[in-house]
Amino acid sequence: KIPSDSGIIEILETGTSKMLKTLFEIININEDKLIERYSTVLIFFESDVEILNEKSREVFNKMNEESRVKMHKIIIDSPVKKVHLFGIQKLKEIYGEFVPADFILQMLEHTSEEVKGYISDKADNILKSLGEDNEELFMYYVKTLLLLPNKVRKNKEDLYDALYKFAVKYKERKEEVEELLMDMGSSNIIKDSEKALVTLAKIKKEAAV
Repeated sequence: KIPSDSGIIEILETGTSKMLKTLFEIININEDKLIERYSTVLIFFESDVEILNEKSREVFNKMNEESRVKMHKIIIDSPVKKVHLFGIQKLKEIYGEFVPADFILQMLEHTSEEVKGYISDKADNILKSLGEDNEELFMYYVKTLLLLPNKVRKNKEDLYDALYKFAVKYKERKEEVEELLMDMGSSNIIKDSEKALVTLAKIKKEAAV
């Protein structure tokens, strides 16, 4: 069977070429067992051995959705650049533009500026362009970002500003925006509540003109 994680690390660090060869053979024979061994797959991802890197990618691609999501979060959390960059690449492939909310939160709290910058820039571009005419995309990100803790996204002024512009441009979505702002207006976080209600008043004033 596949050795323990500590056993694998020891072989990689001090093992002879024969021990390494035996390890690779065991891994190939028992590949299916790796699907639930997230920490082992992470060792393979972070390893300097390309054969193990390749094996980790193969295992990731074979995982069912539940296992893949767990592994994906572990990959993105990795401080190793090549690993979290693979995680970002897979985000694009699997989810397209609609990055799941829990990934967004995780990435905004990441220690790597590269990971944090990727999702921040993506969100900012969507807000500034009002979703580039993709209304669903815009609303998805606004709703997700509004619900983030203020410690993660300290300034939400741009969100309310973008919502105002969106409601003015897409009048058929005005009611939906107003409902969202009403919900935020009932927040027990005073700063959020005030911003939401001020934006709501601006939209209603614009509609009355």
